[in-house]
Amino acid sequence: MLAARNTLKDKRYSNEMAARSSLVAALLRARQFGEAEAEVQKLPSGRNADPMILQLAAYTALVGGNQKLAVQRYRAASEAYPGYRPLQYGYLNVLLTAGQSRDAVTLVEKQLALYPLDRRLWRLAAQTHAQLGQRLLSHSAQAEADALSGNLVAAIEQINLGLKAGDGSFHEMSAAEARRREWQEAEKSQRKK
Repeated sequence: MLAARNTLKDKRYSNEMAARSSLVAALLRARQFGEAEAEVQKLPSGRNADPMILQLAAYTALVGGNQKLAVQRYRAASEAYPGYRPLQYGYLNVLLTAGQSRDAVTLVEKQLALYPLDRRLWRLAAQTHAQLGQRLLSHSAQAEADALSGNLVAAIEQINLGLKAGDGSFHEMSAAEARRREWQEAEKSQRKK
């Protein structure tokens, strides 16, 4: 941390924003949240700022204990950079932490429409649906993550748990049964090889 401070003080850097970001990261590791927030205030913000800097600012607010500010920062950054997935992961996590499951489910569904092969998004979808008490959808989302990881046995187990929950609509149950049949066939083919 001292080295990062000295780098800024002596202006021994090729990129001030990178040096300042390094100092913020060091302050967060040292659990000096007030100083980290003060340094974040010196970084560019708004729609023209780099998404990594916006993510760092939101994360600083979150670990500093200001959940409301973290949600505000993640929301603004998410709207400015909807395609920057690390930012979307952080936003989903903060929404789940804040208990804003309805907003989280809207965001995760939007992201899954763009990136249907993203295992991490499927895991976040599982958490979101679990918070909402939607067991079939939660197990189905976890099953998708397992299938994308290549673990069809776990995917089948998860989808079976979801189907046993019996809390989905007719359409959701039918879709889950179709996925189970698909994964069972694929798993059977893998065993034959």
